[in-house]
Amino acid sequence: MTAVLDALSHIEETIRESRRPLTLAFSGGKDSSALLCLFYTAFLRLKNHQRPPLEILYCDTRTENPIVDAYVKKFLRRFRTEARKSGITIRIKIVSPSSDRTFFPA
Repeated sequence: MTAVLDALSHIEETIRESRRPLTLAFSGGKDSSALLCLFYTAFLRLKNHQRPPLEILYCDTRTENPIVDAYVKKFLRRFRTEARKSGITIRIKIVSPSSDRTFFPA
């Protein structure tokens, strides 16, 4: 538990000191989900401070299982709605390669 509280404290300090938007890479896996949860908690705890915008970057590689990909995108839409209700300025950015630069050649 101490490691989580230490991480949360460090994230809060980063948020307070940031003068630019913060960008988190999100894959929908365990690690990026845990990081997003920590950042969200920190943003909520700092509701009386000026908070920079939060940008979440998801790379749709077009190689993911379609069910997982749909789940992640639905999760991100719901997260954006919840964050906005909490007063957090958030932007979800989904990037993907052009059709000529995909993992699987045409």
